[in-house]
Amino acid sequence: MSQTKTQLVEGFNINPSAPADALVIDSSGRLGLGTSSPSTLLHLASSDPRITIQDTDGTNQTLTILQGAGATTFRTRNDTANGTFFFQQFDGTTNSTALTIASTGNVGIGTTSPGQVLHVEGNIRADGSLIARNPSATGQIFIQSDDATYSASINVGGTGNGLGYTTGQLYFNSETKEVIFNTKTSAGESVRIDSSGRLLVGTASALDAAMTAIIRGSTGAGNLMLARAGAPSDGQSIGTIYLADNQGNQGAYIDAARDGGTWTGGSSHPTRLIFATTSDGASSPVERMRIDRNGSVQIGASGRPGSFTVDGDVNNNELVSFNNLRTVGGYAEVDFRTAGTERGNIRWETGNVSYNTSSDYRLKENIRALTGGIELVKQLRPCLFNFIEAGPEDTLGGFIAHEVQEVVDYAVSGQKDEVRKDGSIKPQSIDQSKLVPLLTAALQEAIAKIETLEAKVTNLEAS
Repeated sequence: MSQTKTQLVEGFNINPSAPADALVIDSSGRLGLGTSSPSTLLHLASSDPRITIQDTDGTNQTLTILQGAGATTFRTRNDTANGTFFFQQFDGTTNSTALTIASTGNVGIGTTSPGQVLHVEGNIRADGSLIARNPSATGQIFIQSDDATYSASINVGGTGNGLGYTTGQLYFNSETKEVIFNTKTSAGESVRIDSSGRLLVGTASALDAAMTAIIRGSTGAGNLMLARAGAPSDGQSIGTIYLADNQGNQGAYIDAARDGGTWTGGSSHPTRLIFATTSDGASSPVERMRIDRNGSVQIGASGRPGSFTVDGDVNNNELVSFNNLRTVGGYAEVDFRTAGTERGNIRWETGNVSYNTSSDYRLKENIRALTGGIELVKQLRPCLFNFIEAGPEDTLGGFIAHEVQEVVDYAVSGQKDEVRKDGSIKPQSIDQSKLVPLLTAALQEAIAKIETLEAKVTNLEAS
């Protein structure tokens, strides 16, 4: 189309100096601006193509669409301020705004007054990841509710089940200041953090207000598991409970560790428990007691033989103390048994402590008289001595174990000159109470002889 006149029809003007192909309408009715070959109903071509829509009722109220460097730009202006974009739907009667880009740059979906960079009123579906990032601070996601409690939730549903189906939920109750984790099971609520910061598992209320965490079983006992990543080597910790102040300074801990042996999943798990505390003037806990893989209890010691071992450094105190709260005697303070059968006890009667060995006739057989007591006693060698560690000032009377063993072997334990695997002395010991029957027999024999001699003397005096 080429014209030399400035005005073709009233209200439609073309400047005579306009470049060729400034306006072209081809045979298909397509309009080209700056191109002689429009490919669409409206085709703009230029080194700086842009379209401006201006509202003449206001001042500099424009919408400009620009294309350049492979990018399309939509620009809105309201005089000296930014303009606002409204993306609306129209059903022939009513306009409804689906998306708003406010003059602040905030984007609103379901709202025309977005208060944040992205403000959504309604449901959001994310088939991928939802990422919140703030380049100058912590990324945050706010979920608000306009009901009276201002509570909100994050719901997780299965694919294709719709918004009404929830397999998990994170619920924020602003009225009670609680956070609740729900799962779609018969149990419903799984975990709750209440307004005091207590962790509640299996219960919606704190069973004991003094507790920081409460775990209640759904049908039975409440359980807590600490699991190690991978099988432990000998001595490696399986799990530890630390007790510390608000600065993380440890005061005590309970640790479970592999205790030698062979670790085979499902069949062999040798483990010991260690209890550690911190003494006054110290800054870290040290082991005080352990229960080894065999159930042996060791207090103040480790690696020692015995089912119950106590090591301690006492001064004017007892190493081991037993306190029966009953004020009436007649009860065993310590009971000694093997395979459930009583072998002896330490018993307190009013004012007296008795050290007893089982002696019931129903436990014995082959009962016979003990004879030759005097001859056996004559073989015993009572002596005075002092223990090497005590020094010569602490003189005692007694026997030498191996000498007594040659006469009354059942009164002595161990063997003469026996040593342990590490070369240390394994001392013999003597139960001197087992000499009492021998001494009693010897005394009875001596009494019998005395009585015989007395009878003879009496007869001689009579004659």
